[in-house]
Amino acid sequence: MWDIDIVLKFPPSQSVNPDLDLKTLTKKLAILLAIAAPKRSSEIARLDIRFMQINNEGAKFQLPGLSKTQSDCNSKEICYSKFEDNLKLCVVDCLQAYLKRSVDSRDGYV
Repeated sequence: MWDIDIVLKFPPSQSVNPDLDLKTLTKKLAILLAIAAPKRSSEIARLDIRFMQINNEGAKFQLPGLSKTQSDCNSKEICYSKFEDNLKLCVVDCLQAYLKRSVDSRDGYV
């Protein structure tokens, strides 16, 4: 269980995304992904950039495969909207910064 008031103090206390080191940026992204679209942790673990689309409104992930609790065969989708009022809390801005920063470690993957 999380105390959301404590969790929400972390991102604004950090520098802007381009100035964060990769480890801190990764932690921040994980927190924002978890709180911006409350899903099961197993669904968050299934987020895959190969099944992601980013546009002007936000980011959308198609979840590959079926979850343990899914009864139909339709793929699930998780959407994250941009939060331009506060980029330090915007999961899409953090995701884009993470993708840019981690491109070398993903070389050959995506």
